[in-house]
Amino acid sequence: MKSKKIIALMSAVVICAGMITSYKSSRVKTR
Repeated sequence: MKSKKIIALMSAVVICAGMITSYKSSRVKTR
């Protein structure tokens, strides 16, 4: 159970980081 929770947390962090990087890159492109 604990390991599954950790994996889910890590995947969520990875998704968040990807969204932030894509958002930043898109902002730079618009500028």
